[in-house]
Amino acid sequence: YEIPTKPKVSDDFSSEELSDGKIIKRTLKRSPATGLCIWVSAEEYIQEKKASQTMAHAIEIVGPQRVADLAIKHDGDILVTKTRHPKYFGTQQPLSDGYLVNTHSSTETKKKQLEKISDALQLGWKVEII
Repeated sequence: YEIPTKPKVSDDFSSEELSDGKIIKRTLKRSPATGLCIWVSAEEYIQEKKASQTMAHAIEIVGPQRVADLAIKHDGDILVTKTRHPKYFGTQQPLSDGYLVNTHSSTETKKKQLEKISDALQLGWKVEII
C-alpha cells in the first residue's frame, strides 16, 4: 500500500500556478466541521468540541454496557464493543469498563445512531447537528 502524495483531482481542488508551471498553492475545499448537541431535557444538553467526543460522552453517561447490549450494527461490527476493530482502531473512543465506541462515521450517521440509542432506551433525547 502506497501513501498518496497528491490529493485526487476532483471538483474540490483549487490551485495557483506560476507561469513556469509550478504550483504554489493547493487547497482542498472541505465542508465545514460539524458537531452534535444532545438535548437530554429542555435545560440540559451534552456537547463537546467534536461530534465523536459528544457521542462518547453521551454513551458514557448512559452506560457503555447498556448501549453494547443493544448490539447496534456499525460498519460490519458493533457500535459499542470491547473488541478493537482492526481497520478503525484509531477512531474508536475509549469508554469505561474496557468498552470502545466506533466513531468512524459521518456526523449524520452518529446522529442517527444516538437517536436509535435514545429510542431503544427511552431517553427522550433530541439530537441536533450544529
